[in-house]
Amino acid sequence: MHYGLPGAVRDEVEWLVENGEHQNTLTVILDTGGGLVDSVERTVGVMRHHYKQVDFIVPDQAMSAGTIFVLSRDNIFMDYYSQLGPIDPQFYIDEKWIPGVGYLEKFDELNEKSSNGTWTPLEYLLVKQIDLSDIHRLEQAREHSVELLVTTYKFKNWHATESTGKKVTPKMRLDCAKNSLAIE
Repeated sequence: MHYGLPGAVRDEVEWLVENGEHQNTLTVILDTGGGLVDSVERTVGVMRHHYKQVDFIVPDQAMSAGTIFVLSRDNIFMDYYSQLGPIDPQFYIDEKWIPGVGYLEKFDELNEKSSNGTWTPLEYLLVKQIDLSDIHRLEQAREHSVELLVTTYKFKNWHATESTGKKVTPKMRLDCAKNSLAIE
C-alpha cells in the first residue's frame, strides 16, 4: 500500500460508478505485507464515499497498515490460514521499507544507552546516521495509527465491554489502541 493506491482506487471506483457497475457493497480481496497508513486512510475515504458497505476477504495476510485497512470494514472474511498482523506503520526510507515501531524502539534503546553512558562506538556511529526528521515522521505515523483505531476503525463502535457490560470510555479506547501498537 503505497502513495499511488488512493488515486488508483479512486479511478477504478469512479469508472465503476460512471459505467453503471456500482453496487452498495464493495468487497476487497486483500493480501499485503503493509505499507503507508496515510494511503490506507485516503483509500478508505474513497471507498466509504462511494459504498455503503465495505467488506474484506483476507486469503493470506494483511499486515501492519493492511491490518488497519481491514479494520475499517463492515465484515472480514478469513479462514484458518489467514492472518492479521501487528500494526506497525511502514516508511520507505533509503530505498527500503522501515518498520516504524521497531525503528523507534531501537532509537529509544540507544537513547537510553547514551544517557547512562553504556553505548558502544558502533552504536554511536549508527546514531549519527539517523535523520531526526525520519524519527519525527515515524512518531507521527504511530500516533496517527492510534487515532485511526480509536476514532475511525476498530474501536469506534465499542460501547460496552463484552465480559461485564461496563461502559467503554475514551481512555479505554485509547489504551486498547495503544496496546494494539505495543506503545505506552
